[in-house]
Amino acid sequence: MQRYNNIIFDFDGVIMNSHIVKTNAFYYVFSKYGKNIGNHAVKLHIKRMGMPRIKKFNLINKYYLNNNLKKRDLNKIEKIFKDYVLKKIFKMKINKNLLKFIKNSKNKNLYISTGTDQEEIKKICKKMKISRYFLEIFGSPKTKIMHINSIIRNYKIKKNDILFVGDSLSDYNAAKYCGINFICKSNSENKSLFKNFKVKRIYKFLQLYNF
Repeated sequence: MQRYNNIIFDFDGVIMNSHIVKTNAFYYVFSKYGKNIGNHAVKLHIKRMGMPRIKKFNLINKYYLNNNLKKRDLNKIEKIFKDYVLKKIFKMKINKNLLKFIKNSKNKNLYISTGTDQEEIKKICKKMKISRYFLEIFGSPKTKIMHINSIIRNYKIKKNDILFVGDSLSDYNAAKYCGINFICKSNSENKSLFKNFKVKRIYKFLQLYNF
């Protein structure tokens, strides 16, 4: 790990186990249209982890609800979803081993790149009292590719000096597209996603010290 002076972390499923909360939230907001719709929503969400949720809402509406939901309906779903997620996340704690690693990495530049809304992720990090550990915190509507390129451009960093720690194919694809290194943080929802990919994996944050 010492050869990387710049580390980008995804948030859900990496910084926090909030990926489970968001999966439950997809079922919560869409199961009102039927349990089957709720299950389809969950499957689409997991398959497209890392994509901004409003894009997932639109796809669910298109594929499973025949575009019957209007903009006002989607806005209502967005608010219910956000309230549900924030209420759950604010009760969670960051993995103690990850927090220890972050605190011990004062000589490194740390960043967050997530598909969560920019202002929302900043609010979460402030609430969790971790904002000070990260040089920049990036969210949507900008993409992860845009986040990575901004870091490279603004801080004049060589690509081989950046590591992306993520848990989704969108993280992997963004890192690959930008030509930076990637490590997969394995969790309960991404085991099958990477079965056809040769990627380095970590199962516990203590393993970060081995890279």
